[in-house]
Amino acid sequence: MAFVADVFESIVDAVVDVVETVVDSVTYLVSGNYEGDNGDNTFTAVGLGLWGGGVNVYGGNDTVYAASLKLDVYDTWGNLSVHGAAGFMNINKSAWGNMTVSGLAGATNLQHTGRTGNINFKGAAASNYLYRQGYSGNISFTGAGISNRVISKVRYGNISFTGAGASNVVERIGGDQGDIHFTGIGAYNKVTNSASRGSIYFTGGIGAYNKVERRGYSGNISFTGAGISNRVISKVRYGNISFTGAGASNVVERIG
Repeated sequence: MAFVADVFESIVDAVVDVVETVVDSVTYLVSGNYEGDNGDNTFTAVGLGLWGGGVNVYGGNDTVYAASLKLDVYDTWGNLSVHGAAGFMNINKSAWGNMTVSGLAGATNLQHTGRTGNINFKGAAASNYLYRQGYSGNISFTGAGISNRVISKVRYGNISFTGAGASNVVERIGGDQGDIHFTGIGAYNKVTNSASRGSIYFTGGIGAYNKVERRGYSGNISFTGAGISNRVISKVRYGNISFTGAGASNVVERIG
């Protein structure tokens, strides 16, 4: 009898979970709001409106599946995964943990300001904007867009960019240690690294204009690419430049 009771209880719990999930999804469809908790939340966000306060999943390891005209997700600690499509996708993480996002959007805005944790993005949008600030964490970008901009201001962290766009801007700003690995195609490619220590590895850049600049204490630049205009500048105290490229105008400067 105990076994039968346990099975029955499990079935009831499963039914309750399904009902709660359906209610949450319908509530989001109508109101544009979802309130999670500090547990591990899994939520499907389907919405056609531009209203509402978005998806608040708070702490825990959370997963959001989306098909929404406008998607706003707010998360604190724990790992966050968002998959799907949206007209506009805005993801904001304010405490430790990784952010993983994959999908399609008209515009993507990903911001992680927690102390530790990575941003991992795979997708495509007309405009992609990734911003990481905190103590440590890497950014991995694999995607395409008319405009792609990736910024990291952590103390320790690397950027890996593999993508294509009319404009690709990758910036590693300040901090103690960080490398940039850039593999991409774009009419305008700008890659800058001002961490105290770290290198730039630039491959591709097939387009009209490529600018690669390294500032800080130490680090190398390795450039392999082609463009109508290529400009490679190093202003570190210790570091080398390796240039393999083709262009109507090539400028390579070592200052410092």
